[in-house]
Amino acid sequence: MTMSDKSKEALRALAKLAKTSKLSINELRVILALERVVARIEAHKVLRNKLIFKGGFVLLKTLNSQRFTRDLDALVGNMPKQKLSALVKEALSADLDDGLYFAPPEIDDLIDQGKYGGYRIKIPFQIGPYLNQANKLKKLSRVHLDIGFGDVISGRAKRSKLTPLIKEEKVISWKVYPIESIYAEKLETLVSRGSANSRAKDLYDLVTIFNQAQKCKSLVFAISKTFNNRETMLPESFEAFFK
Repeated sequence: MTMSDKSKEALRALAKLAKTSKLSINELRVILALERVVARIEAHKVLRNKLIFKGGFVLLKTLNSQRFTRDLDALVGNMPKQKLSALVKEALSADLDDGLYFAPPEIDDLIDQGKYGGYRIKIPFQIGPYLNQANKLKKLSRVHLDIGFGDVISGRAKRSKLTPLIKEEKVISWKVYPIESIYAEKLETLVSRGSANSRAKDLYDLVTIFNQAQKCKSLVFAISKTFNNRETMLPESFEAFFK
């Protein structure tokens, strides 16, 4: 099957899903693109062992969160920007016979990743064949791969199954944060930004995660460890803070 045929098949599958989904077909396109970014990273011999996924997209795919996102968040060990950029470009260029084309990404510094910093990789994509005209490349939709450095994980990252939107695609194995660590990082972000925080998505995610984080001791430990590592003061009372 040619790439053109495969892309038409993917678009037909998305159109069918859109008839019963709460998400629009454009939102489903973005989710498919993020899934295929994960698939390419996990197919890369170096990156699959370096990146640990976290954040809203993990919640969407593992807890069936209803919050749409076009960001894929991950943690990586110490790696120079140039090398990371080259490896991501290499991974995205792989042809996985899924009908998606990823153009060369752009990489920027993330300014909201605490003292350790991070990178935002903007990835143009198309469900369709290769494009080589510059004017067409500029018009492509983009997803973001946000990679942070220096955070600590409470508990062990584990491999989980990512069930794809399109049933014909293979299940993807990806390494993800423990749910308690995802909760702790979102809570710290909310506290550290205080009244300047405008990320309603973090509040939504905290409510979504809370009932899933059943291990009370693990959650308390993750919160303490994350706040300490990011040098953020724990509020004396979370109830008072939220009020």
